[in-house]
Amino acid sequence: KKHLASVRLKKPMHRRRSHGFRGAAWLFLALAAAVLDVFNVFDAPAFTNAVRTQIASLASNVGVDLKSRLGLRFNDADKDSALAAQLFDVDDYDGLPRRFDRDILLDFFSSRPAEIAWRWSEILQELWPTWDNWHREESLPPEQRSRGAMLRTALSRLGPVFVKIGQTLSERPDLIGDEAAEELKLLQQENEPFSTELAFATILEDLNHTGPLVPGGMTLKGDPAGPPLFASITEQPVAAASLGQVYKATTLDGQTVAVKVQRPGSLKQVALDWTCWALGLMVLDVYWGGQGDEYPKIADEVAQGVFKELDYHNEAYNAELFLKKHRFLPFVTAPQWLPEYTGPKGTARVLTLEWIHGRKLQEIESEEERMKMVDMAVEACVSSLVFTGFVHADPHAGNLILTEDGRLAFLDFGLMGTVEPHIMEGFAAGIQHLLAERWLLLAKVMQDVGFMAVGDEGGFKKVVDPTARIFEYTSCPDEEFAAALEKQMKAEEGGLSRFGALAGALTKLSYHYHMVMPGYIILFIRTFLTLEGIAGVVRPDFNIYEASLPYAMQRALSPKTKAAVAALRQNFVTETGSPQWETLDALVSQAEAEGAEASDNTNTAAHATSGAEANSASSSSSSSSSSSSS
Repeated sequence: KKHLASVRLKKPMHRRRSHGFRGAAWLFLALAAAVLDVFNVFDAPAFTNAVRTQIASLASNVGVDLKSRLGLRFNDADKDSALAAQLFDVDDYDGLPRRFDRDILLDFFSSRPAEIAWRWSEILQELWPTWDNWHREESLPPEQRSRGAMLRTALSRLGPVFVKIGQTLSERPDLIGDEAAEELKLLQQENEPFSTELAFATILEDLNHTGPLVPGGMTLKGDPAGPPLFASITEQPVAAASLGQVYKATTLDGQTVAVKVQRPGSLKQVALDWTCWALGLMVLDVYWGGQGDEYPKIADEVAQGVFKELDYHNEAYNAELFLKKHRFLPFVTAPQWLPEYTGPKGTARVLTLEWIHGRKLQEIESEEERMKMVDMAVEACVSSLVFTGFVHADPHAGNLILTEDGRLAFLDFGLMGTVEPHIMEGFAAGIQHLLAERWLLLAKVMQDVGFMAVGDEGGFKKVVDPTARIFEYTSCPDEEFAAALEKQMKAEEGGLSRFGALAGALTKLSYHYHMVMPGYIILFIRTFLTLEGIAGVVRPDFNIYEASLPYAMQRALSPKTKAAVAALRQNFVTETGSPQWETLDALVSQAEAEGAEASDNTNTAAHATSGAEANSASSSSSSSSSSSSS
């Protein structure tokens, strides 16, 4: 134990290396159990119990109490006491950067195989019964199945990384199937809160305050009669999620604020769980013949996002940048942050923001106000996707507030997405092509933005045998994929108005053509589906593409890339630099014709309405004429 303590002080990144071989052996067996378990080779629960017994024995030999060291479960009844004991101790995990780095994490855990294996035993304990039940209920009618709820419960119990991976996989039915994807869409991020006493201690410690939290309240160090930090603070959190919880407080100068406190052990949990995912997927990739690269990408994307959410200064910066980039939308706002009530940069566990007074969508009774809020949300989110390129990654109803002065406030900027100019231009072009039913051009745009793979001989990649365990591909002409896209889109209900229909069509096509899923595509899908869901509640006939068209046109007329500038110039300017008057005249004529048609339709409707009113009320002809004229 003395030797271990000395190694820990001198080289914290390399402790317990003398036990690495035995730990690595049990780690390998634990990972093998995961794979063998998936294919029903043997009784995994009995094996995982044996693994945990061996790990505990190994840990006791080196003086490590893994149950108190790891503290992996967020919802265990005895968790708070273990976390409180760890709160102010210097832990090895504190040396990890609050940003995602594969190499650093894998190197860090290379000397901690026992901790990885122990966590894997917990993962297997949750997921094996879920996997087994999923297959046993395959023959049951959908209304009699409980496997979806069991899957969601298992992922929730395993913590935030698993919850967020599940939420991301819910947008990938091509990988996990329609039923699992639909079930995972119901996965919630709400968690049981940790103790308020521990949260208050975290606030005082992180802000280095020597007086009481509030007058007569908790004092961590210093004088209990000294100046308080806040005038008041709620006794219980007003919201709790997987990575933290929020309290409503009042500063000494009377400002109402939201105090966000990070859940103790979050950095440890996220780092350890990602490593478990990464190692497990490495093993599965061997079985899949090197074609399982989509899953590690998803795991890495989720890890990057969660690490960003742990950086509270990054969240504050994102809120400021979002407001700056969307200042042309006067109805958009976001809470300002208070640096003096926020922890130190790089390690902050407390973030304080101004309290936004307003109502969420479900709290609004007026249909007019609900419509207004949805219209503002759609306009703000679509403009960010195709115009500003700085996207709120989770614009669900809980993160949107209609303020008392009628503006739209966005909340929770922990995870944001950035879209490159050529991708935005591709999105904008794709919206126009879809509305105009230009399928070949739409197919090429999907390839340009990196969504569809290019065949070895050009064109698109087509799956030779969709039933094979390892896919082989052949090239197919552009026209073949465009025809398949058109057929599938027209077969979907709402194929030209709902983004969900596009997602469904692409899922079916993914069984026959090679699709790629960059991180920004998942962001794009999640944002549009969320918007469509919010708008559909208020306006059932909502068309996401028509709502997006004005910003798509604005992007097309203000290109940023050389290719888009050249395309715009080719459409409107001759090689000598003169305007293409024929093109401009055709656009004006088309606009006039559409305006005249709309006017005729309006007049016809007005005449029909006035006639009906005249017959119904037996009014005078002059009244009818006046009504018709108006």
